[in-house]
Amino acid sequence: MKKVWLNRLFVGIIFGLMLMLPMIGKTTIMAKAESTDLGVVSVINAKNTSSGIKITWNKVPGASGYILYRTAYPGNDIIIETFKISGGSKVSYIDKSTKNGVRYSYDAIATKGDIAGLEGDAAYIVRVTDVELTYVKNLSSRVLKIKWLKNSKASGYQIYCSTSKKFKNNTVKYTVQKSGKNVCKFTKMKTGKTYYVKIRAYKTVSGTKSYSAWSKVKKVKITK
Repeated sequence: MKKVWLNRLFVGIIFGLMLMLPMIGKTTIMAKAESTDLGVVSVINAKNTSSGIKITWNKVPGASGYILYRTAYPGNDIIIETFKISGGSKVSYIDKSTKNGVRYSYDAIATKGDIAGLEGDAAYIVRVTDVELTYVKNLSSRVLKIKWLKNSKASGYQIYCSTSKKFKNNTVKYTVQKSGKNVCKFTKMKTGKTYYVKIRAYKTVSGTKSYSAWSKVKKVKITK
């Protein structure tokens, strides 16, 4: 896939010049043509999943498809790419080509033939890959110890420990604020109870946290 490094001041100019470029599958640049014939598209949500970043936007009546714009911010560069989404009823897309630790923004427009609508709100997120729980055991009297694989790009981790399978009740939430740490202990657990544990990583950029998807849940019964 081709990538273009651009100064953000020139993005609007380049989009205008490239209005007539054809798109085949995934392209690098697509013009954002202004029109009142189609509604405004706002990216409602962007979240990390196990396979990539899932982007969701509002449905526009009369649209036959959408153009999704992704801007990546690796270091001091700005890299812009576009994705052609066929079908006016499709309102989500999983971007599987993202890199762990890189910040992205997404916005979109609706299309119908040669007509393009207007872009609305964008969504910003940092790609954070999953964390795997490798060890969940009751080692000593009412003590639960867990271990996980580190995510080198993360700022820290969030751990849920609960007697509820769905983590609705009796849930302890603990935050590990160091990405290099991968061990945690919970004390004063109840003997005879089964506990469920899950973990996710997070990355903080400009005061905002982006979370990975949750790990697979592991369970352990407290017998000591």
